[in-house]
Amino acid sequence: WFSKHRKEERDYQQVVVRENNYGGSSNDTDYYICDIEYADRNGRFDMIAVKWTSTGPQRKLNSDLGLAFIEMKYMDKSLTGKSGLADHISGMNAFLADPQNLVKVKEEMKTVFNQKVDLRLLNGIKKIGSFSDAKPEYILILGNHDPAKSVLRRELEALLSLQTFVDFSALADLKVATASLMG
Repeated sequence: WFSKHRKEERDYQQVVVRENNYGGSSNDTDYYICDIEYADRNGRFDMIAVKWTSTGPQRKLNSDLGLAFIEMKYMDKSLTGKSGLADHISGMNAFLADPQNLVKVKEEMKTVFNQKVDLRLLNGIKKIGSFSDAKPEYILILGNHDPAKSVLRRELEALLSLQTFVDFSALADLKVATASLMG
């Protein structure tokens, strides 16, 4: 089906999972992807990850780990309008406004991650003991973003004026993933 109905965003999601979970430097990553295209009646997320800092002392600990929700955006046109950045921030804010949603996702991702360890889908890593009570991260990953265009800056600046973003910021940390040294 996908060969006839291309979904470039899904292709990029698969690359992120492959590189972070199975690639040659996967044990050096700070993020392990637990699930893609997660959905329940309270929210939908492109990816959910465990944030497990890759430094030696931190990697030895398997408790108080971070949680990250990742939104994949493919090309600059996906940053605006319906399902644009403002819509995603609003949806994430609504999801996090009920603390039980986060409790449920953490428990679910702990189970999923530990199953992947048991099935040897993640190698050289321990099972998760617990997640921290720290705010989760909400990470934007941009595929085929044109840095010469102003749309990303404009949309991020527009977010700052929204009460929804102020409320969201009390519940999660927004991050924009960047890559460097690429063609």
